[in-house]
Amino acid sequence: MANIFTEQRLVDTQDKAVIKLTGRFDGSTQDQNVRVDVSTLAYALNANSYIMTSNTHPKSLYRTFVTAIMYDVNIANGYLAIQWQGAEGDPTGNTDMYVLHSGQHSLLVDDTRYTSTIPNPTVATDSANTNGDIIFRTVGADANDSYSVILVLKKDARDYDKGQTADPTAFNRGPAAP
Repeated sequence: MANIFTEQRLVDTQDKAVIKLTGRFDGSTQDQNVRVDVSTLAYALNANSYIMTSNTHPKSLYRTFVTAIMYDVNIANGYLAIQWQGAEGDPTGNTDMYVLHSGQHSLLVDDTRYTSTIPNPTVATDSANTNGDIIFRTVGADANDSYSVILVLKKDARDYDKGQTADPTAFNRGPAAP
């Protein structure tokens, strides 16, 4: 058996993305891979400020914020770390956003008003060291260990089209008068 990883985009709109990620292990290797390439989310703008097609000319940084994490982790002798890619001070170049131990849990920050989020800490300090991608790193996963994680991400208007590119006239005009 080989390690099996899946991704399902349950929601991917101009404002948010809801992504289900699963992993099942054969015991031979651990996971330390980019699981969410934020430049491939819907309405991502490229370096020329156009909606990206075929991942052409991606920006160097995409600002996304985690607003909820729901998970079911079955790693008896270890854990799953969800990380922002490319953070300072970590020999792997990544920083832990959240460490998930075996069990089921929900971390609902506030996915209705987005008043609280888990931001990428390096965006504010050094954007050259991060691109916004999300990495899953497992430690101690044995054969038949698994995880299922649902991430809710808020998209920043500086990096994802909210209508300003797709329909600038309607975007600037706002809602019609009653």
